[in-house]
Amino acid sequence: MNLQPQRTAELTKLGELIASIEIAMLTTLEEDGRLHSRPLRTLQLDAEGALWFITSISSPKIGELDAHRRVTLSYCRPARESYVSVSGVTQILRDLAQAR
Repeated sequence: MNLQPQRTAELTKLGELIASIEIAMLTTLEEDGRLHSRPLRTLQLDAEGALWFITSISSPKIGELDAHRRVTLSYCRPARESYVSVSGVTQILRDLAQAR
């Protein structure tokens, strides 16, 4: 994961906790109200504190994210007794240059 310098102590701590955890479980809200979790690889924690992921624009999760922008990410590294849960609001960027 690309970990950029953070502007707050809390975001710095978040970066330290998740830097070595490759996969997050993304939980979204389905149209019928059910929660749906699936794994995603975290690509970056940018200098603004945003976590970056990439997925296919045709993925069902895109529809869920378009409809309900609030999500939870869960990170787990049991060997170090490290567990992190982050909630936030998503933004979908459809930028091929950024994806590259």
